[in-house]
Amino acid sequence: MTVSQSGAYGPLDSGYLYFNQAWQAYVNGNGGLVDANGQHHLVKVITADDASDVPTADKLYHQFAEQQGANVLVSPYSADTGLTLQPIAQQDHVPLIMAEASTAQMWNGTYTWQVTDMVPYWSQNTTTAWSASYFRMLNETKWAKTIAFVGWDITWAIDDYSSGLWLANHTQGLSVVYQQLLTPKLPKP
Repeated sequence: MTVSQSGAYGPLDSGYLYFNQAWQAYVNGNGGLVDANGQHHLVKVITADDASDVPTADKLYHQFAEQQGANVLVSPYSADTGLTLQPIAQQDHVPLIMAEASTAQMWNGTYTWQVTDMVPYWSQNTTTAWSASYFRMLNETKWAKTIAFVGWDITWAIDDYSSGLWLANHTQGLSVVYQQLLTPKLPKP
């Protein structure tokens, strides 16, 4: 996977490098991953800096799949980058785990080589949205009468914002008193 260690996403994303190293150490320290035949496999996490740049990420993911023999690709922080990785995974026949880069337009049925660990928070009228349990609790307790929504005006956050707003508007006795999408002020690369 790529991790934006520099560029606009660097401050948000660079910690994943340490997470990847810790996960690899943990898995390998416990015998590796076990396949369907009971065979243990040690993992090697390959991570590169995409500099928060989509074309750089695309080039690196092609290299992971075609030159470095990656068995699985993991998306980076950016949903906009994740969208461009879907055809790469499809073309190179390497499964792509859409980690942080999960957004509604990724699941239109065009690409079949990706999966996500995230629930479909972008769905309307969903009981599996990240915030559904919160709004279920509000329906049961009635302790809140008003709510405000402020979100980032970027791909994945808009889906998340819309899902939460829909759920809030379908919560008994709850009024949405303010809603606004803001352009994030990320550091310049």
